[in-house]
Amino acid sequence: MKESPAHRTGEDVEDLVEMICTNMFFADFTVRSHKFVQPSGKHLESADILIPFRDTLLVFQVKSRLDLTHPTNRTPVQWQRIERKISDAIVQIKTVKRFIQSLESPTDLRTSRGLNTVFDPSRFRQTIGIVIFEIIGEEYLSEDERTTIYKGITHSRDIPIHVFTRQDFQTIAEWVNTVPDFVDYLNKREPLLDRGILSNLTSEMDYLGGYLLMPKMIDDAIAGRCDHLILDLWGHFQQDEEEINRIKSLMSPSYIIDHIIERQHETIGYDHISEGVTIPNDIHTGTHETYDRIIQELASLTRTERIGLGKNMIEVRNNAAGKSTGWTRALPLPNSSCTVAFVLFASERTRAEGRYNALLNYVDRMANKPEVSTVIGIATEAGSEPPQSFDVCMWKRTPNQLIDPTWTTPVLRAESDSQAGHE
Repeated sequence: MKESPAHRTGEDVEDLVEMICTNMFFADFTVRSHKFVQPSGKHLESADILIPFRDTLLVFQVKSRLDLTHPTNRTPVQWQRIERKISDAIVQIKTVKRFIQSLESPTDLRTSRGLNTVFDPSRFRQTIGIVIFEIIGEEYLSEDERTTIYKGITHSRDIPIHVFTRQDFQTIAEWVNTVPDFVDYLNKREPLLDRGILSNLTSEMDYLGGYLLMPKMIDDAIAGRCDHLILDLWGHFQQDEEEINRIKSLMSPSYIIDHIIERQHETIGYDHISEGVTIPNDIHTGTHETYDRIIQELASLTRTERIGLGKNMIEVRNNAAGKSTGWTRALPLPNSSCTVAFVLFASERTRAEGRYNALLNYVDRMANKPEVSTVIGIATEAGSEPPQSFDVCMWKRTPNQLIDPTWTTPVLRAESDSQAGHE
C-alpha cells in the first residue's frame, strides 16, 4: 500500500462526516458530539452526530482505524480488530436511548449552525442508527481494492443500524441528499437485507444503482412480488457520462430551494421597518420559532418535489420580466391532497416597493381555500439573472380557522439580501 507522510485522524473522519451531513441535511438539523449527564452523574456522549428531524431521529456513530496493510495481506487478527471497531460503534448507538431516558422534558441541542433546536423525544416515530467506518490508509487504493461491507444491517434495542464505509456514504450523499429521501433509502434497504432479497454479495453501490435506476423493481421486491434481486448496475452507470450529466441537469433547479433553506437562519432578528417594509402587526418576522417552522417545512420536500418547485420558480421569474405587476403562480404540492400549497411570485419591485406585501396578499387568497392547511409563499426578483434575495412566508390553519379560514396567525419571514443565487 502506498504510504503518505501524513494520515487523517479519527477526528478528521468525524469532521468529514459532519460536513457530508450538513451538505445533505443542512447545518440547521445537524448536532455534533452532544453530551449529557446520567442520573448517576456520569457524562456520556449521546452520539457522534444526531439528526433530529420531525418524526425521525438519525443517530450516527463514526469509527476509523489506521491500517496500512493491503486488504489481501491482512492477518485474521487484523480483520478481528476492524470488526471490533464496527461492533463497538453498533453498541454505542444504544447510548441515545440512555440520553432519551435521562430527559424529563424536551431540551435544547446546539446545531452545527450554532443555533439551538428543540429535542422532543415524544415526536420521534422512528430512530435509525447509522455507523460510518473508515480504514485510514485505504484512500490510496483503487475503489475495487478497498474493504467492502456486505449486508451492513443489524438491530439493537429495536433500532435498525445501517453500516457503511465512509466512501460509500459519501457517494450515497451525492445522490440521495435530502432527509426524506435518505430515510426512504434506509427504510427500503432494511427489509431487502433482513429478508435476504438481495444477495449477500450485493455491494452498497449496486444497491444505490438499483434504488436510483430501478425504483419500481425495488418496491416490487419489498412488496413480495419477487423473491430475489441481483443488482449489477453501478459500474455501468458510472461509465455512462451522458446519463450522469442528464440526471444532474434534471436536479439542478431543485438547488434553488436548497439555497433558500440554507439562508433562512439569516432572517432571525430581521427588522422589516429598517428596510421600509410595512406589514400588519399580527405577522411575525425575525423570530427563531418562525425560522425553525419554515425550514422544517421546506426541508421535508423530497429532491423530486424540489425539482418541480425549482422549475416553476424559474418559469415565474422569466415570465415576470418587464411586467409591472410581476408574475405569480399557485400550485399544490404533488401527492399532498392539496393540503400543502405554494405561491411563487416574482417582481421587478423591491421588497420596500411592495413585493413583500404582494406576496402576503397572494398567500391570503390561497389560504381561503378550505382544502388547504398550509401555504408557503416565496418571492424573488424577476428575470433570468441569479436571484439576489428571497421573501419567504408560511401560513398554517389553526383549529379555530376550520369554518372561517383567515390568516390572522400566519408565520412569516423575509430573507435578507445576498449576491449569491442558484439557477
